[in-house]
Amino acid sequence: MPTLSQRVDRATITATLLPLPKGKKRGRGIGFWGAEPVASVESAGSAAPPFRWIGSAPQLVTYQDVKKVHPAGTSATQLVGCWHTPKHDERALVWTRTPDDLRALELHPEGWQKSFARACGDGQQVGYGYVKFVKDPSKALLWSGSRESMIVLTGPDPTVDASASGVAQGIQVGKFGGSIRQRACLWRGSSESYVDMHPSTAELMGSEALGIGDGQQVGHVWGEDSMQMAAVWSGSPDSYLNLAPHGFVRSTAWRCSRGFQVGWAALNDRGMSAHAILWGGSADDYIDLQLSLPEPWNVSQAMDLDVDGDTLRVIGTAQQAVQSGGYEMDAGSRPVMWEMKLLVTEPPARRETVTVQPTASVASEAMSDDRKVEKLTSDLARALIEDDYDAAHAFLAPWLQRQVTATQLRSIVKKEFFADLPPIDFVASGNDSTLAELREHYAEYHKSDSTRTLATVESFGDWGPPSIDVAAEITPANFRQWLSIDLTPDPDNEFGLDFILRLWLIAVDVDGTMKVGHLEPGE
Repeated sequence: MPTLSQRVDRATITATLLPLPKGKKRGRGIGFWGAEPVASVESAGSAAPPFRWIGSAPQLVTYQDVKKVHPAGTSATQLVGCWHTPKHDERALVWTRTPDDLRALELHPEGWQKSFARACGDGQQVGYGYVKFVKDPSKALLWSGSRESMIVLTGPDPTVDASASGVAQGIQVGKFGGSIRQRACLWRGSSESYVDMHPSTAELMGSEALGIGDGQQVGHVWGEDSMQMAAVWSGSPDSYLNLAPHGFVRSTAWRCSRGFQVGWAALNDRGMSAHAILWGGSADDYIDLQLSLPEPWNVSQAMDLDVDGDTLRVIGTAQQAVQSGGYEMDAGSRPVMWEMKLLVTEPPARRETVTVQPTASVASEAMSDDRKVEKLTSDLARALIEDDYDAAHAFLAPWLQRQVTATQLRSIVKKEFFADLPPIDFVASGNDSTLAELREHYAEYHKSDSTRTLATVESFGDWGPPSIDVAAEITPANFRQWLSIDLTPDPDNEFGLDFILRLWLIAVDVDGTMKVGHLEPGE
């Protein structure tokens, strides 16, 4: 294989910081969706939805009207990741781009608690999931564009954790095993095809494969000191090569294509000292892409690459590491794209064709209770943010609508604002509290007083929620979830407040429609 000096015109390397959407301050590069760079952009409430750059303009990629969506991997025509339920459970997603359309489809398997799609390629998607989180091991998952197509991939012992992180040309890569003794592996579409890729080198305790492309697999390995070292394989454990460049103490390779590998290498064993790296197949054949970044961007990593004819592009993240009060701080992050000319022209980039599944699957997933609860909280929060209390009142269950009018609801909610600031966003969060547990709490602190209601009490939150009566109309049959909504102001507000009001609510099913069966402001 020719060296990077023989393949890359180093004098042509440029770095471009991708412009963030208006009002956004942080983003992280994810990959190339065909020719378009994709990044996650930080938003309120730990949300980081995907954006794709068409020309120089960022465009939000959505899944219905879900707020918390997280991208993870890209291919020529697909993007994968997950959406988060109010209880913080992940639900795997795939977006498919066709010449005329952009479609999103949930891949989450029915009956499982969590699933996450991490990578895609050649019409397949891979990731991991849990039937029951904590109780059960993680399972590597393989899809071919629909939840019904899902195949569970395991290692020799199906009771041990497994996860898939990369896929190309029908081959999946990932890891098998827990803690520091996990092992890099690959599959060819089934558990029976499992191949242990862990190097035979005695001093290596663990390994993980993260990406695959054009006959190579990349990731990292580590020894007893747990310092990861970038690695590349060519389909077998004996093909392992250490990519860790001299002078760096930690490194990882994320993706590979056409004999190139990208990732990062860090100068120190801790802290923010990573440099984005482009390798040419060996530890001593690399380009430090950090050197192409302007000040004050002093930290970086490369996440994906696109090789198309005489052009090589790399996408990643640039960061600002600063010292403040003796501590190292992350002062900013931006998606960045490096571009360079190739001295030896490669074939055009592969833009595979993917068959989009019928949209009937999309319609059926909208009926899930998780999705209904998420939509209810989003719709209620947006109505409150827009000061549309008629709309907010319509989301209440019939027994709450009889307690308060829309005007009374506005008065109750507005009175509880911490400060005279307009809300501009929201954060929803749920948990596993049961109806019986909520009623037990109310009985302990308020003696099951049925006269304490949203319309009658002067103050809320005494002894924690629920601090008003949980209506008799709420039953185990219609109870769906206990959760909260934080209404958030401009993050640069004069009071330094993260939120200006917390609302507690119970989501209930009323004749197939999700409604708010219990509502109270927090203390």
